Amino acid sequence: WNRELLPSVMYELENCMLAGSEVTILATKSIEDREKYIEMLQRRKGGHYFKNIGTIKQVQGSLEAGQRSAETIQLITNATRAFILGDENTPPCMSDASALAAILLIREILESAGKLRMIPAVPEIRDVSSARLCRHIHVYDFLETSVIPAQIISSLAVQPKIAPVLLSLLSSHGAAQVRTYPISNRSSQLLDC
Repeated sequence: WNRELLPSVMYELENCMLAGSEVTILATKSIEDREKYIEMLQRRKGGHYFKNIGTIKQVQGSLEAGQRSAETIQLITNATRAFILGDENTPPCMSDASALAAILLIREILESAGKLRMIPAVPEIRDVSSARLCRHIHVYDFLETSVIPAQIISSLAVQPKIAPVLLSLLSSHGAAQVRTYPISNRSSQLLDC
């Protein structure tokens, strides 16, 4: 469970998923706490509920072998993609190890279920050296969250004039909103140029 990264992932999924899509969150944290947090995320966006994410299913569990339930196995078997976020209470080195182990466990579950194709699994890594380990297990897409603060700080050092803009973008009270859209939304405008 990761309160820092979950909002960005949820908002990004909302922007790129089809209407009526389902998001399932598997975590050991209590379902009630997670549902309250998701409700707060939706209120934060002006009280608007997600439009494209039709259902948010909360499952309490773990991928660890001793704690893996039939429901968890079924969840992984039916998944189309996975985002593995580090637990906010776990040290970075342990968090990265858990994320990479989760990918290997997902592969094992899918292989045991007879799935011929693996689903895309994108882990959050917090330690720069974990990128090498990702490549070692053939994971080339990952969220390297330790680099983001350094990029912001270096941008401020090089161009101090952008500080007010960055503060507006990053502040929870700022008026700016950052959104991504598929290029197809703008393709007709690009063809007219």
